[in-house]
Amino acid sequence: MNVQEMFADGRWEHDGRICYKFSTCGSCMTRLQFVVSTALPASSLLTRPEAGTGTRFGFRSAAQEWQEQVSPGDAIVRIRQEDAKEPLRVCSMRQILESPSCLHEGASAGAPKWDAYFARMIVRSDIPEPGMAAMLVLPLGRRHTALFQVGPVRAYALTVHPHPEPQKVIVSNVMFLPFATYPVWATGHLSRLAKLEKDRFEKHLQSSDLPRLLEVDKSYYTILHLRNCNRGAPLLPVRPGAMPTQSRPEESGWVVVTDDDGIGSCWTRWTDQEFTFYLYLEEFLRRLDIQLRLYSELNGRALVPYQVAVRTLEWSSCRQHLEPAFHRQQRAYRRLNGGVSAPRIGEAPAARFQVRAPHMKKPCFASASTDVVVRRTFLKLDRVQET
Repeated sequence: MNVQEMFADGRWEHDGRICYKFSTCGSCMTRLQFVVSTALPASSLLTRPEAGTGTRFGFRSAAQEWQEQVSPGDAIVRIRQEDAKEPLRVCSMRQILESPSCLHEGASAGAPKWDAYFARMIVRSDIPEPGMAAMLVLPLGRRHTALFQVGPVRAYALTVHPHPEPQKVIVSNVMFLPFATYPVWATGHLSRLAKLEKDRFEKHLQSSDLPRLLEVDKSYYTILHLRNCNRGAPLLPVRPGAMPTQSRPEESGWVVVTDDDGIGSCWTRWTDQEFTFYLYLEEFLRRLDIQLRLYSELNGRALVPYQVAVRTLEWSSCRQHLEPAFHRQQRAYRRLNGGVSAPRIGEAPAARFQVRAPHMKKPCFASASTDVVVRRTFLKLDRVQET
């Protein structure tokens, strides 16, 4: 339901729009929308937490410190106040709801502040629709448990999507208010909060660090793929202490090859029924004691079975050890299986994702329905007249 369509001085549709919707948990979900001008695509305006480590949030008036990686675009961070004269975004939200005077300079000097807190931050592009970007911040309690609220800090979400007019984007801040019904008295405070958020987002777009962050985010991950498995799965190295003792290795599924330095290595077949590039490369690296973290998903979507994602910096530092070992695997593969082709690892030009059939999800918010009316022990179906 729309509460406010535009700012008093709004120039575009969606600028200053305030909407709300009731949730099943007894709170009121409120969305603040505003419009900003930018030539950048909407899907690139939210950088992943790992790519923006130690940088200013800009529109969030805070700085984040990376703590632990969960998956690409999903990390545990420490959000801290950067400017001692300005409270965190969430504290600003709380103070604005309490009193509009908190917007004035120096009004919040004596107010208690949460200078830092831990949160799980998730950033996705092309979600929930292509061309959009979304961010979710969940405060963490004990044992890194994601909670709806920790002290004055509450969970919130933000989305950016294209505007119908060129070189404009629509930014939506979503938060939960602890009210069973929408607080009409809060509309004026929420309008001021939307203007404050718009000002912060515009500063974020004008930041000198933004081009560098976008470039780091774009090249932060490298996609590796596996090709030419025409005669079965690639081979695995055998540790020296586990060398087979059979006299005819080719009949037992293993083979020994010698490199240019005269050093021999033993290789064996992949024996598990399930095979994916992620499972194979993880075992390959473990047997060679090479440290390289692998990801089977990117941007919240599962990669195809023959692709994995790795951090570009980690890949640059360890590829000099992995590639020679895999070349020895190719030599052993040809000797064991015959032919001239052998599996190879390379960098894919783009990520490819698995296509999964859509499935019904339980609705997050309750909505009144008049399609089915229960009266005593009978069900009456209300038919909708067709026009």
